[in-house]
Amino acid sequence: MSGFIAILLVTRLQEIARLAAFDSDMGSIVLFTLCQIPYILPIAIPISGLIASILLLQRLSHTHELTSFRSAGLSLKVISTPLLLVAFLLSLINFMIVSEVTPRTRLYSQKLLHQVMTTNPLFLMKKSKLLKLQSSYVDMNMTHVGKEARDVIFAMKNESSDRLTLLTAKKFHVEDNQLIGKNVAIVSHLDSKDPDLFDHLIIENQRSMATSAKALSEMMQKNTFHLGYEYLPMSELIETAFSKAAKPKTIKRMRFELSRRLFFPLITYAFTFMGISLGLQIGRQKKKMGLILAIFLAAFTLICSMAAKSFHLAPTKAILCYVLPFPFILLTSFWFQKRAIEGIE
Repeated sequence: MSGFIAILLVTRLQEIARLAAFDSDMGSIVLFTLCQIPYILPIAIPISGLIASILLLQRLSHTHELTSFRSAGLSLKVISTPLLLVAFLLSLINFMIVSEVTPRTRLYSQKLLHQVMTTNPLFLMKKSKLLKLQSSYVDMNMTHVGKEARDVIFAMKNESSDRLTLLTAKKFHVEDNQLIGKNVAIVSHLDSKDPDLFDHLIIENQRSMATSAKALSEMMQKNTFHLGYEYLPMSELIETAFSKAAKPKTIKRMRFELSRRLFFPLITYAFTFMGISLGLQIGRQKKKMGLILAIFLAAFTLICSMAAKSFHLAPTKAILCYVLPFPFILLTSFWFQKRAIEGIE
């Protein structure tokens, strides 16, 4: 399972690379990487249960140990009971992960990423939606994301005086929490305090300048971090999903998230049960029909779960997408078990 988690962790490399690009310390990167694991576990646990149960039953069948158990008077129900108990425990663990652990680690990782992003003035200038300054214009060539920018043009409107201020620089780079600029020009104004006269234009040229990057970021940034429904623990999610005071759109989002969190523990048990049933082989010949059906049903389940995400504002349709694979999984599993009990290959 650890190897499977490592493979799925590759899907989160983009987020990890974003954090590393801002010259974060190694401790923050490692902690952020660990926070990505709960994203993966709700998917990794069901698939691992499916693979493990199929391989175990196929091995018992090929080595005739399953035949020996049945010759000793043990039914398939008795043989599969310990595996189903383990599947039930895995479902409970997956439920705890998806309902409590994942929201908290997701919130912490997003706060960590937001903190790193908003303490860098170059990134703030690049992402104008994070700027507190309204009516501003930024143009720059970011040569190293969050570290260096060339040919910077920054224009903003001073709301108090209703005038524009222009700043240009050949290069800006962040080093040791200092924003260092080269060939900086600032064009501003000085109010003449006489409505009949023009404002005094002030042009300032500096070969080199330096200022605190953190202090500048705190002055520039606005509070853009908002808690979404995916960050809520299970108790608050249920309370909001069935609250009469909440907005209809909020209720729909909460109910969608609730159905998504219930899907993963249920599919953990269903996948393990399917692996036990489709891994049974009573003949001498090794057949791949069960394995092919297991792969097909697992792929169909993942497709349905991805399709459900597009109905986050229609929880009924999302629930139908989540429930759709279960009848096929159960019917196929019971059919394979019935054939094995009747001695049909």
